[in-house]
Amino acid sequence: RAALYALNPVVIVELVGNLHSEAFVVPFLLFTLLAVHRSAWASAGLALGLAMAVKLWPLVLLGVFPAFLGWRRALGAASVAIAVFMVSWLPWYTTDLVAHVLESLRLYAAHFEFFGGLYEALKVLLPETWVKGGPVMPLLMVLAFSALFLKRAWRSPEEGFLWVVAIYLGFSSTVHPWYIVPLLALVLFTPYRWPYWYAALAVPTYLTYTVLPWEQPYSWVGAAHVLLLLVLALELMVHTRAGALFRARMKTPRLLPLVPAGAPVLDIGTGNGALARLLQEEGRDMTTVDVIDKSLFPEVHPTVIDGRSLPFEDGHFRCVLLITVLHHTRSQEQLLREAARVGEEVVVMEDVYTNRAQLLLTYVFDSLINLEFLDHPRTNRDEAGWERCFVELGLRVVRKDVARTLLVFRQVTYNLRSA
Repeated sequence: RAALYALNPVVIVELVGNLHSEAFVVPFLLFTLLAVHRSAWASAGLALGLAMAVKLWPLVLLGVFPAFLGWRRALGAASVAIAVFMVSWLPWYTTDLVAHVLESLRLYAAHFEFFGGLYEALKVLLPETWVKGGPVMPLLMVLAFSALFLKRAWRSPEEGFLWVVAIYLGFSSTVHPWYIVPLLALVLFTPYRWPYWYAALAVPTYLTYTVLPWEQPYSWVGAAHVLLLLVLALELMVHTRAGALFRARMKTPRLLPLVPAGAPVLDIGTGNGALARLLQEEGRDMTTVDVIDKSLFPEVHPTVIDGRSLPFEDGHFRCVLLITVLHHTRSQEQLLREAARVGEEVVVMEDVYTNRAQLLLTYVFDSLINLEFLDHPRTNRDEAGWERCFVELGLRVVRKDVARTLLVFRQVTYNLRSA
């Protein structure tokens, strides 16, 4: 994980080459997170105060503290952070210091513009005076922060910090590439990957300085943010409960007739847990297993397995589910044998292809939706390939349903029994 940050070209160029002060902000943020995990509120306040001494914006991260420290300790940490921040300014104190700082912030908000996607869009849609130095962007940012802090839609302090910084940058008029560096550090401790896209898409903005007078490549700013929003939407579909349930609901109606109510059911490759949770709500007695616990739902706790063997007795389950799982493993035959051993029936759902172009599209969409690029086994098969595999393993197809997904793809559901 450290290499993903340390060897990122944006980090190397901006921190080592251009010596931007985010090089100091990042370690202070990481020390803050370590202190929060240890419930060391004073240390958390000290570390965040030092980050604020380098850059003012970490002040907004104080809103994450109550969720993990409780209000009393969070107020203590905030007091320490603000005290450290104020002490750091003592060497430069003059009677008009505050006035000068406020004037600098006003000038920054009114005149600086760089790679601000939402800012540029609103300048086109609304009167420019409302947006440029006006009340619109601060108001929207406050509303976004309020919604985030009230909902507390994060699973860890790292994820909370990530979304706070994301909102701050998303509503800013100026986002230089080095502003994104803290996101590249925070994302290491979350399941998300969109900050890598954000950093890469920000690099071409240096084209601004290839012409005189300087002018942003506005077409690129727009295209980059549209692409970033698409990537973010895909990630939210995978890594949030609402997105996971939305995807699972498209499969549930096809599975309910095949999964008996009341009888024990095993779900192999539970993933985010959304499908198991929906089946539980429909009265199915679910047991879940996976090679790693990635469940987003507290009521779904998969047993971690090695991906080749199952820790259950023969015939323990009435039904075993392998829902879009087999193309993620190189041990397809072994996993099918184990499923048939522990279950009376096996239900397999897989995306199939009819030509090479469709296979390529399957690879692309699967990699994008699951964010698996280099380590995806890509063991997809066509219908004939799956049915040949079942015959070789002594499994008989008793029911076969075909559905369309994303308009161009075929998804086949097989109900299998031992021959």
